[in-house]
Amino acid sequence: MLLALIAPLAFSARSLQEEAPAPAFRKLQAKMTIEYCSKNTGSELLPCKEEVFLQTLKGLSKEERQKKISDAVAYIEEKRKKRVALAMHEDVKFIYDEFCAKKKETSEICSNDELKSFVNNPIDLGKYKNQGYSSVYE
Repeated sequence: MLLALIAPLAFSARSLQEEAPAPAFRKLQAKMTIEYCSKNTGSELLPCKEEVFLQTLKGLSKEERQKKISDAVAYIEEKRKKRVALAMHEDVKFIYDEFCAKKKETSEICSNDELKSFVNNPIDLGKYKNQGYSSVYE
């Protein structure tokens, strides 16, 4: 039963690792954020604390604008993946806790120390370091 609950999550985790192109609207989101943050440099909004969003697009060549927007899109995508990974880990822990509350320690799943350690410890987000995140998002 637990396998049926966790299997879709495992598939989702694998699909996170595959590099799918960003949705088309992501460029507009990046452009909007750059324009807002470059005009509001004192803003306390989290994106406005990131260098990728602070330089205005005005005065840049077409190639420079496209590169800047691409960099911002990459930043947004990585941030999104990190948040999804955190949410998925919390969901798996909830499923594990619910499952093991009913099965006690008699099931193979609940008595597996490696699985128990994984769900009871925070997810290692070290793989996301140096990919456009500041400590604000950790």
